Amino acid sequence: MQCMWARSRRAFSIMDFLGQNRRFYPGLPLYNSILSSCTKIQNLIQARKCLDLMEKKMIGKSEVTYTALIKLAVLQKNLPAVHIIWREYIKLYSMSIIALRKFIWSFTRLGDLKSANRTLQQLVALATRENISIARTVYGKLYSTRLDIPVPANDGLGSTILDLWKSRQHSSCILSPSLHLLDTISASKEHKFICMDDKKAKNTDVNGLNGQKHSLLMKVLRWSFNDIIHGCAKEKNYMLAWKLMLQVDIRLSC
Repeated sequence: MQCMWARSRRAFSIMDFLGQNRRFYPGLPLYNSILSSCTKIQNLIQARKCLDLMEKKMIGKSEVTYTALIKLAVLQKNLPAVHIIWREYIKLYSMSIIALRKFIWSFTRLGDLKSANRTLQQLVALATRENISIARTVYGKLYSTRLDIPVPANDGLGSTILDLWKSRQHSSCILSPSLHLLDTISASKEHKFICMDDKKAKNTDVNGLNGQKHSLLMKVLRWSFNDIIHGCAKEKNYMLAWKLMLQVDIRLSC
């Protein structure tokens, strides 16, 4: 902790230098690093100075910046700010697994279980799609592997857990009756292969993702689900908790 404070003091010194020097224009990563340091030690004053400096120098924002802004909003217990960040984010980026996870975390921390639940439904819908970009750093932190290039969402990600289940009722293929909500990602990848000959199915990469990536994705789903369940317990919202538990028990069968 003491080492973190020392690094933060150096970061603040750099920020003061940047504010006084009009001829030096560092890139966004440096500002993101300073902003992240502010969130780690919960220094809202320095965070505000950093954001003001970024605005003054017209630095812009990246996905890392939005992550720091979400954490700052939670520190300030500012739910409206999280909703503003959400609206601004989706104008610039298509939602990723990691971004949805962070928004679920923030909504539950601030007691907005309705938004958290709606975001969880979107997370599950996105998890069933191809090309999920998720990996782990050498420090064990999960991150999105997609390029940080602003691309607005072209769909509403409106599918819910129930929608995913109902859409499969029209299929001629039968899914295993033992699949549950947290196995939805596996079911989605398996669906296209279930009707194949058994030998071909065995030789096919059913998940479309390697085991490690699938494992990371399942962790994100479980963490997000657990966040909302804990939030329901804290807010005594037993009805939402009951509905979520029912959805977990939904059998994905025709």
